[in-house]
Amino acid sequence: MKKIVLIGFIVCISTVQSFAEVSWELGLGSNYGGLIGGTVNKKVSDKVELYGGFGFLGAVGGIRYYPIKDIRLNVNYGYQGEFTKEGRGSDDETIFGLNLGVDYMWDNGLSLGLVYFATTNLDAKIDEAEAEGYSIKNNSGKVKLSLGYRF
Repeated sequence: MKKIVLIGFIVCISTVQSFAEVSWELGLGSNYGGLIGGTVNKKVSDKVELYGGFGFLGAVGGIRYYPIKDIRLNVNYGYQGEFTKEGRGSDDETIFGLNLGVDYMWDNGLSLGLVYFATTNLDAKIDEAEAEGYSIKNNSGKVKLSLGYRF
């Protein structure tokens, strides 16, 4: 899974002819690879851009569509969350999947987004861990907020 995100990120970067043609974002949430991270954004038309990035907990790669000036729709594959299995030793499990979202962008570069984990095996992994006798902490849920700043 992580390889797919990495390959998408490399493809995104390889389309860049110069770094002057890209924008950078730093942010919090799954749109930025989890917890805190950053993305490189490459505009491919007036309303569409590709992006990829890495965060403290994972990676993300996807496409954004701007139907109007301040709104952008996101489709990406990347970090969705993690949970901790406790019992016979503790073990963290990180989940990746397809995410859908919508962001509002202010003129000063700030963005606030809502992300829905469209395809995830989070529930199945939690059920599997509970069946093995683990107790679960930090179940992250399927809807999240993201906050970012574009340079």
